[in-house]
Amino acid sequence: MSEFNWRAENGSSNDKVPIESIPQRVALTATGIVMSPRTESGRSILLCNPHPESWNSWMLPYGSIQLDEIEVNKGVTFMELARFMIDVKNEHITEFRNTAFGQIIVTAGLRQTQSSDDPLLANFSLKYSKSANKWTLYYFNYFIFKDIDEVSPIVAAEWLQLIGREYEDVIKTRIFRGLKLAENVLPVITYLSASEA
Repeated sequence: MSEFNWRAENGSSNDKVPIESIPQRVALTATGIVMSPRTESGRSILLCNPHPESWNSWMLPYGSIQLDEIEVNKGVTFMELARFMIDVKNEHITEFRNTAFGQIIVTAGLRQTQSSDDPLLANFSLKYSKSANKWTLYYFNYFIFKDIDEVSPIVAAEWLQLIGREYEDVIKTRIFRGLKLAENVLPVITYLSASEA
């Protein structure tokens, strides 16, 4: 089964969602871009492996709320799904920020919890869950937690420096210290590395 990923400004988002892929639930996901203070050698970003028994990959710390039993009309476009998710987020903004940010703070073990008010990046994803036997529509929002110098993650975690040979190898191979990067990590770290230059 295909997976669909898009941004609201993506031109292909006017395409219709295949009938067999109409979502039955949604997830609002906050993704934490946890960055170290700037040093002479640049900044680093925290990567976590919260699911070694299943996904076993480096991810950004995240938290989410899930809403089941949604109704989406057949014939909907990806752009209409994006607008729908923005409305859902606005309706549940307090729960989203409290719950999802709380999960990021716990997972990454943050002591300092200042984050950006607005997401740095946002994208949508439509994925089939084999375990739930449902299509789920995700709205990913990437928030920066900057100048974090103390973390105590509750999962395996490593800092990736955003410049240098190790970073360049990660960009080429999509592997960091023996594990693959989750699909959404590479665009974030390349964006951050460019902005740090």
